[in-house]
Amino acid sequence: MSGMPAWGFHLQEREIWDIVAFLGELPAMTPRAYQAAAGKPAPFGLAPVDKIATTGPDHRRGKLALTQYACQSCHMIPGVTGPRTFVGPDLDGLAQRPLLAGTLPRNEANLVRWLRAPQEVKPGTAMPDLGVTERDARDMAAYLLRASE
Repeated sequence: MSGMPAWGFHLQEREIWDIVAFLGELPAMTPRAYQAAAGKPAPFGLAPVDKIATTGPDHRRGKLALTQYACQSCHMIPGVTGPRTFVGPDLDGLAQRPLLAGTLPRNEANLVRWLRAPQEVKPGTAMPDLGVTERDARDMAAYLLRASE
């Protein structure tokens, strides 16, 4: 629960190591050197994580993705440790609910849609758009539907 963001689902491994290397150099950088470094494009062109082929949703990865996106900050999620908050609905038993967000029939595709674009599904909802990738949403949906059976 530190202030450091969880980068594992937002950046690729190479990008994370680039940040580690940059942070190692940062204390010795002058403002001019920092400006020069910040203005340069990334030295590599890797595909976004959600473009990587997968064999299907991975519920184990989905559990980790839920923590990386800090979903437990607002929701009680079966099997995910977090504060006892009640900002959003408890997600236990989600697999038995007929509707998602009070509007969509409960199924994996609709849960993925909700996780990726809650404001499009239900404008004005308190659920924020977290920038969840397609792959992460598929994995998160797989975990949520499996854990709440």
